Amino acid sequence: MGLLCASLAYVALNSNLKVHEIRTETLVDLEQDSAEQHLTETIATSALECLAAERAFFLDLALDRDPETHANRWSESFARLEEATAAWSELLAREARDEGGLDDDPGEADDPQQAAAWVRDVADYGACLRSVRTALVEGRLLPVRDAMRVFEQQGGSINQLTETAIRVSQRETEQIEDFHEELKAAFLQRERTDVLLSLLIVSAALLWSLFFPRTIARPLRHLGRVAHRMARGDLEARTDLVGKDEIGQLAHHFDEMAATVQSREAELKEALREAKIASQAKGEFLANMSHEVRTPLNGVLGMAELLGETELEAAQREMLETIESSGDKLLTIINSILDFSRLEADRVVLEQNDFKPGELLEELQEWLSELAGHKGIELLVSLDPGSPAWVRGDRERLSQVLLNLGGNAIKFSSSGTVVIRARELASDDTHSRWEFEVSDTGIGLSSEAQERIFEAFEQADGSATRGFGGAGLGLAISKHLVQAMGGELHVESELGRGSRFFFEISFARPSTAAGCEGQDTQTATDSPATPVEDALETRIRLEAQSLRILVVEDNIINQKVVCSMLRRIGCTAEVAQDGAVALRMLEDSAYDAILMDCQMPVMDGYIATAHIRADPGTYGRCPIIGLTASTLEGDRERCLAAGMDEYMSKPLRLERLCETLNRELLPD
Repeated sequence: MGLLCASLAYVALNSNLKVHEIRTETLVDLEQDSAEQHLTETIATSALECLAAERAFFLDLALDRDPETHANRWSESFARLEEATAAWSELLAREARDEGGLDDDPGEADDPQQAAAWVRDVADYGACLRSVRTALVEGRLLPVRDAMRVFEQQGGSINQLTETAIRVSQRETEQIEDFHEELKAAFLQRERTDVLLSLLIVSAALLWSLFFPRTIARPLRHLGRVAHRMARGDLEARTDLVGKDEIGQLAHHFDEMAATVQSREAELKEALREAKIASQAKGEFLANMSHEVRTPLNGVLGMAELLGETELEAAQREMLETIESSGDKLLTIINSILDFSRLEADRVVLEQNDFKPGELLEELQEWLSELAGHKGIELLVSLDPGSPAWVRGDRERLSQVLLNLGGNAIKFSSSGTVVIRARELASDDTHSRWEFEVSDTGIGLSSEAQERIFEAFEQADGSATRGFGGAGLGLAISKHLVQAMGGELHVESELGRGSRFFFEISFARPSTAAGCEGQDTQTATDSPATPVEDALETRIRLEAQSLRILVVEDNIINQKVVCSMLRRIGCTAEVAQDGAVALRMLEDSAYDAILMDCQMPVMDGYIATAHIRADPGTYGRCPIIGLTASTLEGDRERCLAAGMDEYMSKPLRLERLCETLNRELLPD
C-alpha cells in the first residue's frame, strides 16, 4: 500500500512538472512572437502611411495646393516607422545574442544584419524627408522636384520593407497559432493524466478502506478503551495485542507501562500504609513519653512549689530554687520536642483572636527583663507609634516565637543591648502586614552557621551546647511557626558583632476592635490589680468556701501533689484510683468538683466522664476538670467532647489550679 501511494505521488508530480515545463516554454515563445508580430505590423502600417502621405504631398505641390497637412502626416508616419524599425532591429539582435549566433537562412527578414540595412534605408529616407520639409519652408521648389526623383528611388526600398514586414507578421501569426495548438494538446494530455490518477487514487482509497479498519483503526480503538479504563483506576487493564508491526509494538510497550504503573501504585500504597502506621506509632510514642515524663515531673515541681510555701532556711531555699529551675528547664525541653514533632507532622492549628501587639511586647519585656538584668544587658522594646492597637491572629504562637528569639539574644550576649521591635508595614481593608525583629550585640554567627542555624538540633558550633545550653530546637520551632503564620524567618549576622532575626507576617483586621478599645479605657482613679494580688484574692475566696473535691488519679505521687495543693487552699480532697471507683463514690456522695485524670487503668477519665454525663440523676451535675500529662494537639478538644468542663496539663501549678477552680465554681 505504501509503494502504491508513492508511485501515484511520483506519477502526479512528474505530470505536473512536465506540464509546467511546456507551459513555461510556450509562454516565453508566445511573448517573443507577440512582440515581433506587433513590431512588424507597426512597420508595415507606418510604411504604407508614409508612402500614402508622400504621394499626397507631391500631388498637392503639383496642383498648387497647400501641402502642410500631408507633410505633417508624412512626418508622423515616418516617426512611427523609424521607431518600430529600430525596435525590431534591436529585438532581432538580442535574440541572436541569446541563441549564440544568426539564423541558418541569412536572407530571411528576421536576419539582424538585413534588419540593420533596413534601418539605414529608413534613415536615408528620413534624411530626404527632412530636406524636402526644409525646402518647402524656404520656398525652394526645384529641390523639391529633385527630391521627388530621390523618393522614387527610395520608394522601392520602403515598398520592399513593407512587403517584408507584412510577410513576417503573417509568419508570426502562424507561429502563435501553432503554439496555441501545442498548448491545447499539452493540456489535453494533462486532463487524461488527471483522469488516470483519479482512477488510481479511487482504487487505492477502496483498498485502504478495506485494509485500515482491520489493521489500524480497530487496534487503536481497543488501545484507547484500555487507556480509558486505566485512567479510571483499573490498573489491571491490558491490551493483549500481539503483532510485529508498529501497532503491535505500541500495544506491547503500553502493556509494559501499565504493569510498571500498577507495580509502583502498589508500592506507593504500601509505603503510605507504613507511613500512616509509623505516624500513628510516633504519635502514640510521644503521647506515652509525654505522660511518662510529665507524671514524675509533676511530682517534682508540685512538691517543690508546696515546699516553697513553708518556712525554709536560706540554704534550703537556694537548693529548692535550683530544683525548680532545673525542673522548669526540663519541662521547656519536653515542650520543645513535642512542639517540633507537631510542626513536623503539620498538626499545629493556629488560633484567631483579637489582641494588642503593644500588650504582648510589654509582657515580653516583663518576662525577659529579669534575665537581661542578671547579665547586665539593656533590654529595649519598641512599637512603631503609627501601628494599630488591635490585630487578629495567634497571640500565643507569636509570643512563643518572640520569647524564643529574645531569650536566645540574651543568652548569647554577654553585654550590650537587645532590641525587640514591631511595626506595621502596610494594610488594606482586610489585612495588616507587620514586621518583627530581634537584634543583639552578642557573639554573632559565621556565614556557615547561618546556613544551618534553623535546622533541628543545630547551634552555632559544637561548644555552644556546653557553653550556653539548649537543645537546638528553639529556632527550628520558631521557623516552622513563622511559616505556619504565612511568613519566613531570616537572619543577618556578623561573627563577633551580633545578630538580627526578623520576619514579616499578616494579621486580619480585628472583629471587635471598637468594643475592645472601649473596654481598654480606664479612669484616672482606677488602679488595676497586680497578678500577685489577684492570686491572693482567689485563694482567699476558695478557702472561704470549704469545697469538697474528688480527685480521680491512679498515680500515688500525683495523688499526693493534687491533694496537698487542694488542702493548701482550704479544700477537702478525696481520692479514687480509677474511673470505676469514682462512679461508685459518686453514687454515695456529692462533690463540688471532680479533678479527672484522663489516662488510668480499668476505666479512663473519658469513659468515666461519659457515664457521669449520661446519668446526672445518679452521679449529679458538677464541674469536671480534666488532668492529663499529654499535651498533643486535640487533647483539649477530646476532653471537652467527652463532657468535661475544663482541661489542665501536668505539671500542675498551684496558681493555675486556683484560677481554674475559681472560674468554674465561683463565677462572678
